[in-house]
Amino acid sequence: MSKSRKQRPAPASHWLRTPDGQDLYAESRGQGPAIVCCNGICCTDHYWKYLQPYFQQDYRVMTWDYRAHGRTPPPSDVRQMTVEQMAEDLHTVVSELAPQGAVFVGHSMGAQVILEYYAHHPEAVLGLVPVCGTFARPADTFQLPGASIVLPALLSFLRDNHRGVDVAMQRLGNPRLAFEFARTVGLIDAELCRFEDMEPYFLHIKRLKFEPILALFDDLFAHDVSPVLPKIEVPTLIVAGENDIMTPPTMSLEMQRKIRGSELLTIPGGSHAALFEQPELINLRLDKFLRQHVI
Repeated sequence: MSKSRKQRPAPASHWLRTPDGQDLYAESRGQGPAIVCCNGICCTDHYWKYLQPYFQQDYRVMTWDYRAHGRTPPPSDVRQMTVEQMAEDLHTVVSELAPQGAVFVGHSMGAQVILEYYAHHPEAVLGLVPVCGTFARPADTFQLPGASIVLPALLSFLRDNHRGVDVAMQRLGNPRLAFEFARTVGLIDAELCRFEDMEPYFLHIKRLKFEPILALFDDLFAHDVSPVLPKIEVPTLIVAGENDIMTPPTMSLEMQRKIRGSELLTIPGGSHAALFEQPELINLRLDKFLRQHVI
């Protein structure tokens, strides 16, 4: 995946403090123009497994953990678990680690985070790359059969039993079974997505505390940043998975229509995990985008 055989730079770890006193964990690798990667909900830096080493020879690639994700602890109040708050936490990361501005790559919920960030801090944004994401109310377009009925009921059950869910996930969560389920229902590509790539994601979910995560889901499902799309004036590359049932490519097409001058890459056969399934294609297209518009 790396563009050269030079030794990869070691990651630098950073602990940052937000204005409201929240500790955030971030990592940076490499030197050069800044690329800041923003995760999906329930994710840490595992989805950047192939993007990060490819770009860290020529760029400074940064990852960070949302509140209650990865190494970042939960907030004192679950009401802080909103997309807008994650965007403000992102501003802490940028102010400390990329004061000259950055290109923002957001996967899944991370797409909404970087669009929300642009709405409040456009001066810090050199480019936007939403990957397998949307701009409004993702639960409304989720294409798993029965999702409109099952998702609200499931979230309600989890909310009422979050402590028991925490214990059950820690003791019973099986990454292999979760992987096979995701393949069966089409959440990931059955041929291209490998268990060893997805396993860290499933293991991370086992460690999550679900009360703050469910609060974030509630806000995410109501979040709508569509008014900002016609106002975006920076280079934008939208990446969609052709077979993504969580954030279908129709949302990416609509995003492209609303963002003037934006470009669209649709991954053939790609699911919501296209970053794992077609990393070479994504890296090459993003490399071209950066060289044309950023450096």
